[in-house]
Amino acid sequence: MRDLSIKYKIILSVIVFVVIFTILNTYQWNSRVTSDTEASATSYMNEMLKVTNDNFEVSLRDVDHIVTMLSINPDIINAFSSSGYSSQIDFLKDERKIESLIANELNFKRYLSGLMVTDLAGRMTGAGDFMRFDDVKTQSWYSDVLQSKGRKLIIGPYSYINGVVEFKNPQSKDSVISIVRPIVKEDKVIGFVKADIRFNLLLDIFNVNLKDNASIIMLNRNGGWILKPPSELEPFILPEAVMKAWESKQEYKNNIYLDIAGEDTLAIFNHSSFTDWTTVGLIPKTKLLEGIHKTQRANLLFTSFLALISFAILYGIILILTRNLLLLSKAMKKIDRGNLDIAIQIKSQDEVGQLYNQFNRMVQRIQDLVESTAHNESEKRVAEMKALQAQINPHFLYNTLNTIKFLAQLQGAEGIRDVSESLATLMHVNMDSRRMITVREEVEYLTNYLRIQEYKYNSKFISRISVENEIENARILKLLLQPIVENALRHGIGQMKGQGILVVRIYKSNDSLMIDIEDNGVGMDEERIMEIMHDDLNNKSIGIVNVRKRLSLYYGELASFNIVSEKYYFTHVKITQPYIVEIEEGTDG
Repeated sequence: MRDLSIKYKIILSVIVFVVIFTILNTYQWNSRVTSDTEASATSYMNEMLKVTNDNFEVSLRDVDHIVTMLSINPDIINAFSSSGYSSQIDFLKDERKIESLIANELNFKRYLSGLMVTDLAGRMTGAGDFMRFDDVKTQSWYSDVLQSKGRKLIIGPYSYINGVVEFKNPQSKDSVISIVRPIVKEDKVIGFVKADIRFNLLLDIFNVNLKDNASIIMLNRNGGWILKPPSELEPFILPEAVMKAWESKQEYKNNIYLDIAGEDTLAIFNHSSFTDWTTVGLIPKTKLLEGIHKTQRANLLFTSFLALISFAILYGIILILTRNLLLLSKAMKKIDRGNLDIAIQIKSQDEVGQLYNQFNRMVQRIQDLVESTAHNESEKRVAEMKALQAQINPHFLYNTLNTIKFLAQLQGAEGIRDVSESLATLMHVNMDSRRMITVREEVEYLTNYLRIQEYKYNSKFISRISVENEIENARILKLLLQPIVENALRHGIGQMKGQGILVVRIYKSNDSLMIDIEDNGVGMDEERIMEIMHDDLNNKSIGIVNVRKRLSLYYGELASFNIVSEKYYFTHVKITQPYIVEIEEGTDG
């Protein structure tokens, strides 16, 4: 990115912006439309299931009303509670009356396949197709009727063909759903009324309002099928999984997605309090969002087309805007190669034109400076000689500091005395012509330097210097540590809030002298460390660079200089050099 021209930077920036904006906008639009579609489908299916269930319940309640009226009919109760009639004619009269009543009800309800009344002794009458009493007694629900205390029972769906009751195929053409109520006299069940409703009633009601790709299933309270899913989906839908999802729906009140045949399918639940059955509407998510995906593809194609046109127009505009910048850039590259004879013409009055005018003036000044360099150089050398002659003799400054120290001691100015004494020691070391000194001397010099800095920083930091006793006579480059400590104080501890801590540790490891300098200042980032390690400092921390160069020049690859730092927390400088005690004659100085 840094090496690209401004033209391509602008183009790339606009492309990135447009792509990110398009992605975010598409994502937001897709999320919103998907959510709205799910909400719309859920609302539609909920309403459809509610209306359909209500219609089905109306029919069931109508049948239940008939069954209830028959179960409390006085004529029926008397007929089935009498232990005997005075004559067979009387019984036949009552039986004909009951049959006529049942037949009338059956004729008005075409979805009823049979209606029967029976006592517990096997005397029964009815209309349409109904189960024989011997078969009734073998059903599991028979005992439930006797213990129902007047409550209704809903049974099925099941089929009854040639005396065989079959529950395994609830959706056969012969299947029925039965509503049963006991006939009670004096709190004792003496018989029951049973109405059989054609299963086609349920199929007709629940299939009439179905959208394409949607399906409906229904389960009883025990998880048994009432209305099975389509045959292609049945192997993938487990009733217990559906019931578990229904329980989750009741708890969290949100839409539920079921994994059916490896596809997410939206499930909408409706529970009937009358039947205690649960109806579930199923819509595959792919079908639910099919229209959205088509719109997405069309929108993406249209957006891509507009983007291509926009990029083409943008490229042309940028070429026009950056043409003068390109000319100016080429001229500056020629200047960089030492060619000051530049002849370009930029007539625009915008910022580029202003920059061009300033550039021309700069080139003219450079030419003037080059012409006067030879003349100024000789005068500069003369001035430098005069400046050197005017410098204070170091020996004179050293003697003067001792005088200040003596006067401060006489007047009790301990601070001035300490600073003067420390500075005098520093001057003494500076005047020493040796290139290398002992660790003990370097530490003494560093201690005096830190004493002066403590006054400067007004006790802002505390320092600790740790040296192993057996290495005090080891040799070290003179003034090696002071620039690093100075940098730690100026750029680390000096920039922080609170108490600073500076730790210097010198020790021996194998054949190497190890030096650790650590502070808890503001630290530095990786970019700053890279500048120091690659001499790219622009006059910042030049002392540290000199330390690294001195180590490299004197020891070569036997020495190392490393910096570890974490911004705002600490800086740790680690120096490794050969462990040297004796120095060959003629190498020091």
